[in-house]
Amino acid sequence: MSQQPNPIVIPPLPDTVCGAKIDRLRQQKSQEGQFISISICEPGGVVPLTHWIWYDFDKRQPVISRAYPSDHKIPEAFLQQLAAKQSPVSPSPGAGIRFSSPSLGGSIHEEQGFAHGGGVSDDFKHFLEMHPGMS
Repeated sequence: MSQQPNPIVIPPLPDTVCGAKIDRLRQQKSQEGQFISISICEPGGVVPLTHWIWYDFDKRQPVISRAYPSDHKIPEAFLQQLAAKQSPVSPSPGAGIRFSSPSLGGSIHEEQGFAHGGGVSDDFKHFLEMHPGMS
């Protein structure tokens, strides 16, 4: 019988990082090993700059950088651990979104929505930050 490896636990981020609030959705993404973005004004700066935060599995600590973490890899063992933890799916009352595959004639746009006031995804926020003239 093989021995179970120690589970990988990503500690929660502080509520605020460099003055940027880490909401519940970002906290959840971070603890799932995904990277998140925050906007920070540099000292003396006016325009907020996007910074990325992710958990470095090799260093076993969170990392923040202005460079997009294109080489960020989540270890397979962590993905399996995460999948095993999330597999017993039970509907929770008041869950914000229910995803299903579109039926014949259905539209994907009807299936999408925002939950719990989280609103806009990090990627869309980043897009808006890069295009300040758009609302």
